[in-house]
Amino acid sequence: MSTKEKELIEESDDENEIEDSNVVGKKDNKKKKKKKGKNTTNTTNSSTISAAGKAILLRKQQQAEEEARLKALQEEEERRIKEEQEKEEARLKAIQDEKERKAAAKALKIEQQKASGTYMTKSEKEKQKKMQLRLDQMKAAGLVPISNNNNNNGNNNVNQSSMYKNNKKNKKN
Repeated sequence: MSTKEKELIEESDDENEIEDSNVVGKKDNKKKKKKKGKNTTNTTNSSTISAAGKAILLRKQQQAEEEARLKALQEEEERRIKEEQEKEEARLKAIQDEKERKAAAKALKIEQQKASGTYMTKSEKEKQKKMQLRLDQMKAAGLVPISNNNNNNGNNNVNQSSMYKNNKKNKKN
């Protein structure tokens, strides 16, 4: 029970005493007034609280319980949102780390290819494929002799002496 309610009850008791004293007459005017601060007996027992006071107390308790419930729900929602944000941040960080790892691996591979001299850009690879396709078409058409040595680099291993005969020697015999 709040102090305001206690004061209201005590004031109503004082007013009742004043009204009683006016009805009886002047002899009761000398009656001592109660001091509010030195009340030794508990005049605000649960039996002396009116029905309206009880209703007010009940309503206040219900409001306090509802506020506590709402506050707990709000805190739970905030905690859940914070956990979801942390999970999302962790997922994004994992994706970013994976991208960085792949980029580093690709850069390392390119450096190794450059060191060995086999690195080719995308356009260089396309040119090589086109040239290989043309070469295959020419071989299929019979314009280029088919050789077993793939690394001929334009040098044919054909015996040139068999191509050019000295006809003068043959005529003398």
